[in-house]
Amino acid sequence: MSIDGNPTPGDYYNDYWVGWAMKSPLLAHLGIFTAACYQAEVQKTVPGHSTLVLGCKLKCIRLLNEMLANKKTATCNEAITAVVYLIVNDW
Repeated sequence: MSIDGNPTPGDYYNDYWVGWAMKSPLLAHLGIFTAACYQAEVQKTVPGHSTLVLGCKLKCIRLLNEMLANKKTATCNEAITAVVYLIVNDW
């Protein structure tokens, strides 16, 4: 990304990551889960005690488990990214 807001040609983030992440139900739900964690923190609530956070987390884990059950998607970038997101949010 350039300073003027116009993406530079060959920008990996915009050319690859954004499009890929927007098409993934799992990564979309992980974004919602992350936002719910931040929202709980701002509201001075422990994320682990928030029903919204726990509901989002359960949905993400269910979607991830479906990917891990399939040999073709078990080690794909999306599954690995999801594991990292879940670790970071719990950390």
